[in-house]
Amino acid sequence: MAGLNTSGFFTQAGVDRMTWLGRFLITISMAGIGLNTDIRAFRDVGWKPLLVGLLGALVVAGVSMAMIALVL
Repeated sequence: MAGLNTSGFFTQAGVDRMTWLGRFLITISMAGIGLNTDIRAFRDVGWKPLLVGLLGALVVAGVSMAMIALVL
């Protein structure tokens, strides 16, 4: 899709529609995941897995920012 868009295959109106459709589908899928989430399961597991996930996300963000700074 990116290659076709770069080569000018799609009109601007088509790109706008596909962009809207992509955002809509992502929103619907995220809502579906959220509606299936059992909050009690998080409470039963505890804070440690949440903390590990948060720390992992922070490490990934830090490494990403460092790599961007090195390249730019």
